[in-house]
Amino acid sequence: MDTDLDLNLLRVLDAVLAERSVTRAAERLHLSQPAVSHALSRLRTALGDPILVRDGAAMRPTPEGERLAVEVHEVMHRVRTRIAPGAFDPATTPRRFTLALPDALAPLLCAPLLRHLAEHAPMASLELHRLDDDTVAALTAGTLDAAVSVPGRLVGDLCSAPLLPISWQAIVTLDHPLEAGEDGAVGLAELARWPHATVAGTGIDTAVGVALTNHGLTRTIGVALTTAALVPAVVAETQLVGFVPSGTVHPGVRALGLPDAVTPVGHDLHWAASATGDRAIGWFLTALRTVHPGGSPAPTS
Repeated sequence: MDTDLDLNLLRVLDAVLAERSVTRAAERLHLSQPAVSHALSRLRTALGDPILVRDGAAMRPTPEGERLAVEVHEVMHRVRTRIAPGAFDPATTPRRFTLALPDALAPLLCAPLLRHLAEHAPMASLELHRLDDDTVAALTAGTLDAAVSVPGRLVGDLCSAPLLPISWQAIVTLDHPLEAGEDGAVGLAELARWPHATVAGTGIDTAVGVALTNHGLTRTIGVALTTAALVPAVVAETQLVGFVPSGTVHPGVRALGLPDAVTPVGHDLHWAASATGDRAIGWFLTALRTVHPGGSPAPTS
């Protein structure tokens, strides 16, 4: 193996292994696709390994590529945070920040965060990911900068801080017979009369279930969905009751307040412990808290 690899090649290797795509790596590095392809060819020759191989329509790392993904990322992380920690400038950075969050929160977080980036980091971009079973590994590997989740869901070598409580509302069709009381909220007994559209693993479904159980009421699940993005569309065409964050508006449905017994769902901001001291990630965490100032300080340095 040729060990004469410059830092630029390591940057390419880090991006290609993280993105598993020459095209996305080129976008991340702000290079042309031919330039990244040429660098990958040099890396394959120098390392004596294909690094990435075609697997149907996708690319997957070879076993050597999997090993290198961890080691090269650690090297590049040290370069960014220890050797050149002062290099980050939000006004000029072309960095693409990455954030994982529940589908239901995307409408609340995305628009204000994009406005903040446009004002303070106009050359930066944002990439959203669904919160899933790979989120902790992605945070640890550095392919995700931050994640938002209910407390206790993400477990690993992570740091966290409270970000924001979310209040929720029930939604039903415009002609649904379910009615709210004088305070605008539906009662628990009335809520239990109708089947619900739920999304597994969401804090609101847990909160509703606990409230009903605590008051001796039985809950009926009409449909269990895999993503919160489907809830309004399903509710609009059925007699089911769904739950969305307060303040979000969807055509074809009307909103009702929830009983006081259904407590607001708190969400935490998470980042990798190894990212402490990374000025770019520290700035991004502060930006997330700035657009939702109800969060508590995130100790990033």
